[in-house]
Amino acid sequence: MPIPVLAVGATLGEGPVWVERDAALWFVDIKARRIHRFDPLAASSQSWDTPAQVGWILPDNTGRFVVGLQHGLYRFFGGPSLSTLYATSARKGLSPEQLRDQPLAGHLFGLDVGVRGQPGHLAAI
Repeated sequence: MPIPVLAVGATLGEGPVWVERDAALWFVDIKARRIHRFDPLAASSQSWDTPAQVGWILPDNTGRFVVGLQHGLYRFFGGPSLSTLYATSARKGLSPEQLRDQPLAGHLFGLDVGVRGQPGHLAAI
């Protein structure tokens, strides 16, 4: 039988992901528009509000996170350097010729801009 470990009162909890570098479990509450972090060793948690329904949060290889919100991809500043700008490009509506000419359409790109973001905040990408 499962044992409750954290009472967050989630409306629609989804997307649990264990992040080894944090030794923590990250997950979202889609309907309540919240990101949660649970540290089982410290028995502590943190939560952040989001401006729209949040479907997922995933770590990247630089110590930061990318968040899927109802209206697009966002950057959740959670790492040490906070200086990577992320942007996406669209594939929808492109013709076969355009897709051939733009093979990276639909990808997520990262660029170190040398300017720090603010920890614990969301920024549109």
